[in-house]
Amino acid sequence: MPDDPTHPFPVPPQRVLEVVADAYSLTVDQLTGHSRVRLVGEARRVAYQLLHDESRLSWPGVGQIMNRHHTTGLDAARRADPEAVDRLRARIHLNGHQTSLW
Repeated sequence: MPDDPTHPFPVPPQRVLEVVADAYSLTVDQLTGHSRVRLVGEARRVAYQLLHDESRLSWPGVGQIMNRHHTTGLDAARRADPEAVDRLRARIHLNGHQTSLW
């Protein structure tokens, strides 16, 4: 959402990672690690999309943060659950004022 006037400044990537990790009861290290557990994969797909949209990173930039090749992130983001992405997008912009995601 690079041209979204309601959110004119990029969100720090660390904020995105922390919100996604918290929502899935994971650590940031688990999110950026190499686990292939289903829950971690679901969270990672959402994180890829939000890092690209909210932090305004290029796909190579997203790949670097997530310790993956950028095409992995691009493919994973296409498969991210849109409802989860939207819920977490809102939570990112609440600046931590929400305690429950679901």
